[in-house]
Amino acid sequence: MKKILSILTLILALILLVSCAPEEEPLIGGGKSQDTVRETADLPEFTELFDASYIRTDGYIDGKKYPYAVKIASRNELDVYVSENSEYQFGDDFYAATEKYDEAFFEENVLVFAVMEEGSGSNRHELMGVTADDVILIKRIVPEEGTCDMAEWHIIIEMPKDRAFGRYFTVEYYGEDNREFISFAHNFALVTGRLPKGWAVDTFPLDDKVDYEGYDSFYEYAKAKDLHFGIEIYPKASTDLRVRLYYWADYPGACGTGIRAEEGTLGGHRVLKHLGEGSGALIRCFFLDAVGDWVLEVSGTYRANYEAEILEFIESLEFGGEGIGKDRAIEMAKQHVTLEYDTVRAEFDFTRGEWLVHFSKGGTVGGDQTVVLYMNGKHVQNIYGE
Repeated sequence: MKKILSILTLILALILLVSCAPEEEPLIGGGKSQDTVRETADLPEFTELFDASYIRTDGYIDGKKYPYAVKIASRNELDVYVSENSEYQFGDDFYAATEKYDEAFFEENVLVFAVMEEGSGSNRHELMGVTADDVILIKRIVPEEGTCDMAEWHIIIEMPKDRAFGRYFTVEYYGEDNREFISFAHNFALVTGRLPKGWAVDTFPLDDKVDYEGYDSFYEYAKAKDLHFGIEIYPKASTDLRVRLYYWADYPGACGTGIRAEEGTLGGHRVLKHLGEGSGALIRCFFLDAVGDWVLEVSGTYRANYEAEILEFIESLEFGGEGIGKDRAIEMAKQHVTLEYDTVRAEFDFTRGEWLVHFSKGGTVGGDQTVVLYMNGKHVQNIYGE
């Protein structure tokens, strides 16, 4: 009995000891412990983990794109880097972490800096590893509540020289969408998306500073002149392949010779696809659920190994912000119709941000009504015509 009581007493003492242990202070300046558990299940194969220190080095550099990597191969390169990047606040934490890197260290090793920028100084990081194709994976640790201050960080990674020699490193956030965010807008014709990795983007804007005398509005002029505008993306390794996403002021509908039309879904969007009759390759698609009349065309040398990236791009597209698509606009406009109709047609005035939903009945005098909705579906007015 005494033995049992002694064991219970020991267990109770251990519980009290653990519960009374002081909480570890969160890291502000640097150090190696980030109090996180490294997840390995979703890491790419052959991901290597190296020693790293996390140093906050606030400082604004105009035009700098984050995150990025810098390779340091000697003590002199380290000193030059610090002197040439004085915009960063290389304080005591940074100097304490780097003073040990002497020429003896650099005989067999290099340093790789993963430089990050955060919209909150409360965010922290964890190095998940470096992939076989030299991508540094950094996990962003975001608390439930954070400060609103900007913060820059240098994550100092120690790496054997033979692993880093002749290598070009990039930095990505682990578990996040690292594709470049792109957007295009002309008046109320809006689209956003994610650029596939290794792709570039060009824009072809629309000049609305023209003399459109004789037309009720620039929108009517744009329709009459068959104008279009938007963006064009292409893989840097194959610039003859072009994917053009554009807004057509007057919605096109012709198929063309040797093309078959097929309505369905693509990348989560309801579309009308135009496919090559023989190859079945995507030539163009019309987004039937978009705010306005958006079209995507693929031209040039079409290679099957780019299909997945094109689909990724399409999946990422969002049109019109808070606006509604054509199908939804027609359904909402039907609530405001006051006459009989057998034909419905909808168009989006990109200069005013309004859906014009036209209802008519053949053979009826004065049987036309246009229901005008704002782009979010709010009713604006009814217009009656002959």
